[in-house]
Amino acid sequence: MAEDGVVFRPRYVGLGFTHDGYQTGSMIVNEVIEGSPADGTLEVGDQFISVKGVAVTADNMDRLSFRGKPGEKIDAVIKRGDKEMPISLARGKISYTISKADMVEWMEGADGDDWGDEKFTLHEAVGDGNVVYVWTEIMNTDDTTGLPVETHVVTRFLFNDDGKVAAIANLREDRFMLEQSGFSITR
Repeated sequence: MAEDGVVFRPRYVGLGFTHDGYQTGSMIVNEVIEGSPADGTLEVGDQFISVKGVAVTADNMDRLSFRGKPGEKIDAVIKRGDKEMPISLARGKISYTISKADMVEWMEGADGDDWGDEKFTLHEAVGDGNVVYVWTEIMNTDDTTGLPVETHVVTRFLFNDDGKVAAIANLREDRFMLEQSGFSITR
């Protein structure tokens, strides 16, 4: 990947932070996305105590109300250091990229045992000039429900004049993945 290369992450509606709760059992913020609704309110290290009046636990953190309609307010209580404090954020459209340096740092800190899909199939790769599209199929077992989940992904690679990856973006079947796990999207 080129030194100035970027990965375009899938867009979503939410608050714009990540946490490592599935590893630690606590919802502790490990990244705040610049320009997101969480930017300026949340800080790395903040721990969510409750969301919309529901206490955060290892068993429910994947079902809390962070995603939904843009503009809707989310009231929560966080712990920063030794102090608990109420916060209120409105959901927004989240769109961001990851730099090569950030990607390498994330990869270095990742648990290798959690990497890789149970089944990965490369169906097709086509290119024209400095752009290549790759169609893959991924099969896994959902961590929460234990149900099998499959999805197709089309990834677009843009190469610079030196033949290094300058940008990566993809289209995924996220809604289909949720439906296979027993979730539904309603309004």
